[in-house]
Amino acid sequence: MYPRFKNRGIIAPPRPLFFLIRYYGTTKPTRDVVEAYREVDFWEDLERGYGVYFIVYTDEKPTEIYFGFYSND
Repeated sequence: MYPRFKNRGIIAPPRPLFFLIRYYGTTKPTRDVVEAYREVDFWEDLERGYGVYFIVYTDEKPTEIYFGFYSND
């Protein structure tokens, strides 16, 4: 589900986009949806030292970038 990199400390968009559909029910999540599902299970799918980012939308327009990272600590 996530791109695999040789080195840790990488943040990348999820591939494929069904990640967004699986966890948020859409490929264009709004801030309200992301906030409501802040504790979604995708953290279990993310390996330590890697992160993910995706675009957050308002009225079908991109307005923010969400970053999530699973620390090595």
